[in-house]
Amino acid sequence: MGETLWLDLRRALRSLAAEPGYFAALVLTFAVGLGANLAVFALVRSLLLRPLPYPEPDRLVRIESVRGGEEGQLSLREAQDLREQLAGVFSGVAVHSIGSAYNLSGDGPPEEVPSVLCSRNLFEVLGIELSAGGLWPEIYDRKRNYGVILTHEIWRRRWGGDPGLLGRTITMDAYPSYQVFGVLPPGVEYPVKTGLYRSLAWYDLPLEDRSVRNWAALGRLRPNVSWGRAQGELDALSARLAREYPGTNAEISLRLVPLARVFQGEIRPYLLMVEGAAILVLLIACANVAHLLLARAAGRARETAVSAALGAGRARLVSRRVAESLVAALLGGALGTALAYWGIAGLRTLVRAELPASMAVALDLPALALGFALTLLAGVGAGLLPAVQASRPRLDALLREAGRGSSGDASGRSSSGRLRRALVVAEVSVAALLLVGAGLLALSFHRLLQVETGLARRELLTFRVALSWRAYREDAQRESFYRRLIERLAALPGAAGAATHGNLPFSGDDGKASFSLEGQGEGDHRRNPYADVQGVSPGWFALAGVPIVAGRGPSPADRPGAPPVAWLSTRLARRLFEGESALGRRIKVGPVDSDWPWMTVVGVVGDVRHEALAKEPGFALYWLAPQIPDLNAFVVVAARPGVDPRTFAASAEAEVRRIDPDQSSYDFQTLDERIARGVWQRRAARTLFVGFAAIAALLAAIGNYGVLAHSVSQRRREIGIRMALGAHRGSVGWEVALSGFRLALIGLSLGLAAALALSQAFRAFLYGLAPLEPSIYLGVAVGLSGIALLASWLPARRAASLDPAESFRAE
Repeated sequence: MGETLWLDLRRALRSLAAEPGYFAALVLTFAVGLGANLAVFALVRSLLLRPLPYPEPDRLVRIESVRGGEEGQLSLREAQDLREQLAGVFSGVAVHSIGSAYNLSGDGPPEEVPSVLCSRNLFEVLGIELSAGGLWPEIYDRKRNYGVILTHEIWRRRWGGDPGLLGRTITMDAYPSYQVFGVLPPGVEYPVKTGLYRSLAWYDLPLEDRSVRNWAALGRLRPNVSWGRAQGELDALSARLAREYPGTNAEISLRLVPLARVFQGEIRPYLLMVEGAAILVLLIACANVAHLLLARAAGRARETAVSAALGAGRARLVSRRVAESLVAALLGGALGTALAYWGIAGLRTLVRAELPASMAVALDLPALALGFALTLLAGVGAGLLPAVQASRPRLDALLREAGRGSSGDASGRSSSGRLRRALVVAEVSVAALLLVGAGLLALSFHRLLQVETGLARRELLTFRVALSWRAYREDAQRESFYRRLIERLAALPGAAGAATHGNLPFSGDDGKASFSLEGQGEGDHRRNPYADVQGVSPGWFALAGVPIVAGRGPSPADRPGAPPVAWLSTRLARRLFEGESALGRRIKVGPVDSDWPWMTVVGVVGDVRHEALAKEPGFALYWLAPQIPDLNAFVVVAARPGVDPRTFAASAEAEVRRIDPDQSSYDFQTLDERIARGVWQRRAARTLFVGFAAIAALLAAIGNYGVLAHSVSQRRREIGIRMALGAHRGSVGWEVALSGFRLALIGLSLGLAAALALSQAFRAFLYGLAPLEPSIYLGVAVGLSGIALLASWLPARRAASLDPAESFRAE
C-alpha cells in the first residue's frame, strides 16, 4: 500500500510538472486558502487556545464588585472575607494594584519602572516559584514597609543578574531603603508588563475599612469546585455582607471573571467569526482546485478509459487522480506556511494591544500540526470528487465523440459539467455572504471611529509622571511641579497648551470609586453608582474641548487652599438629581466619614467616553488637581493645527528632567493611539474579514472564468459550425457571457438569502448599524455582478473571435 501511494505521488509530480502553468495554478490556489487558515489559527491559538503560563490556569479568576451596573474592585476586608468564609471555594485569594510606577535611581540613569503592589500570596495563587530569594514577611501586608521582588528581565538588564543584589537595598522615589527579597523567573507579566512587585502596605493599612475598594482580587478555585457553585457561594456571601454591613455593602454584589477573559477582552467572538471566514475561503479554494481537476480529467478522459479497459480498477484510477491533488496541496501548504509567516507580521500590527508574552502571535508546533492536517484534508477533499467523477469513463461514448472530432463534455451537459457549474454557484454564494459580512463590519467600524468621544480636541500627546513620594511629600511641592511643567510644555514651539489629568480617558486605568452626597440618607448613598473620579488641572476642560453645560468652569479663585470645587458629568448629574440643579451641592469620594474633603459642585460638563468608543459614557466626577494634588498624573500636550503631537515627546521628557533631574516620565502615546488600543478587536476582525471576502470574490470570479473558458474550448467545433452557418459573432459571445452570468446570479441570490438569514448573527459585531443595511446588500449585488460580467466577458470574447476554418483544422 505504501509503495503504491509513493508510486502514485511520484507519477503525479511528473505529470503535473509537464504542465507548469496548470501546476502553478493548483499550488497557488491551495497556498492562498491554506496560508489564510494557518495565519488565522495562529491568532486564535495565541489569543484564545494557548493556556496562560500558570499551573491550572482555568482555576484562576478575577473577583469584581458590581454596584449600579458598574464593575469595580474590592476592599482589603472583603478580600479577607473571601479567604475566611469561602476557604472551601478558593485555595487562595490575593490582592494587587492594576498598575503603578516607581522612579528608580542609582545604579544607572533615572528610570520610571512599571510596578505592582501586591499581597505576599500573589505568587502562590498564580503558582509561581521565585527563581532566587524569597518572599517578604507576612507583616508587610499590614504595616508600612519597603519590600521588593524584581522581575527577571529588569534584574538582568539593570543589575546584570547580580545574585548579590538579594538582601540589599535599592533607591526608588529618592528613598534608598527598598529591600530586594527575591527575583521572579523569566516571562512573568501579571497583571501587566511590569518591572517589580512591591509589598502591599506603603502605609499602615486600615484592614477593617470596607469602603475603600481599590484592590484587584485574584482567586484560585479549588479543584473540586465548579464555576456555578463558586458564583453561588459568592452571591450568598454578597447577600450576607449586605445584611451585616449595610453602610458599605448594601447594593454591592460580587462577580467571578475567568482570568483568561480579562486578557482576551472581547476578542473571542470576533476571532471565531474570522476563523469561519477563513474556512469558507479554504472551501472556495478547494472548489477552484476541483474545477481545474475536472477540466483536466475531461481532457484526459480517453486516457482514463483506455486504462480502465486494460484492467485498471476504479480504486486505482481514483488514487492516481487524488495523488495529483495531494501533491499540489503539499506544495501549496508549504508555500502557504511561508505566506502565513509573512502575514503574521501584519497580524501583530493589527493586534495593537498590550498582551502578555504568553499570548504573542506565532506559528508554534500545534499551529503547524493543524496546518499539515488541513493540507492533507484539503488535498484529498479537493481531489476526491473529481477523481471519482473521472473514474467512470464510457469508452464507447468517447470513441463516438472522437469520430466526430471532439472530446470530453462538449455539450457541457455531462455530469462533470453540471458539477463544475454547481461549484461555481456555491463559490459565488459563499463570496456574496462574506462580502455582506465584510461590508457590514467595515461600515460599522467607520461609524465607530466617527463616534463623539466628548473631547473636541484629539491632537494630544499624553504621557505619565509618577512623582517620588519622598521628594514630593507636601501638596505644595506636587502642585508646584505640575504647574511648572504645564507652563514649560505650553511654551514649546507648536504647542497649543498643556494640562494634567489623573485618570485619562482611554488610558485603560480603572479609576472608579464610590462617592457620597451631603444630605443623602443612609440608604440613598449606598445606591450611588461607581464614578470615574478624575483630578484635572484648571486648563483641562478648555484644552480638551469638554463643554461646560451648566454653572462655571475653573476660575483663578479656585486656588490651592481655597474650598475644593467639583464638576459632574451630565449623565451623573441627571442620575443623581433627576432634573434638579446640581450646583451648590457638596460631594466627596468614598463614604460620608472618609478623609476626603467635601467638594462643592460648581459646574456640570459634557459626557466623555472613558473606557472605549463602543461603550457609553460613564459617570464622571472631576476636581481640581492643584486643590487636591496627587503624585501620579497624565500630562497632556495639545498640538496646533498641522503639528504632529508625537514631535513633542523628546522635548516633554527633557522638560521633566530640567525641573527635576531625578524624575523620569513614561508611556508616551497620542490620544488617538490610546483610542485605537480600545478597538483593536474590531479593527482586526474588519481587516481580516474584508481581506478574506476579497479573496473569496476573486476565487469565485476565477472559478466562473475557468468553467466558461473550458466550455468554450470544448465547444470550439460547435461554435465554428454555427458561425459557418451564419451565426453572428456578437450573439455567440452574448450567449456564452449570459450562461456564465446566470450561474453568478443564482449564486449571488443564494448568498444574499443566506446573509439575510444570518443577519441577526451579525448584530453582536456591529455598532450604530442594522444588520439589514440596504446599501451593503445593494453594493454587494452590484459589485459581484460586475465581477461576474467581467469574468464571463473574457471567455465570451474568445468565443466570438473564433475562426470557423481554424476550428475545423484543429479538429
